[in-house]
Amino acid sequence: MDKVIVKDLELFCYHGVNPEEKIEYFLKSESGPDHDKNFTVQVLLNHNVIGEGVGHSKKSAEQSAAKEALALMGITVE
Repeated sequence: MDKVIVKDLELFCYHGVNPEEKIEYFLKSESGPDHDKNFTVQVLLNHNVIGEGVGHSKKSAEQSAAKEALALMGITVE
């Protein structure tokens, strides 16, 4: 299901609004010991932060950021 969140964000931005929109994920920070890392990732739309997420992997942090971005756009993801 998590893959769907990122793909939903990409599809919404590329096809739902404007195909020229550019989505990027930026690793804002990484903390904690190697066995218990925390990653903070921001999702940017045309260089503007539209979501931020935290997770124990980069992928889960991206998913969390994408979910927040979709919520900002009025799309609810469970």
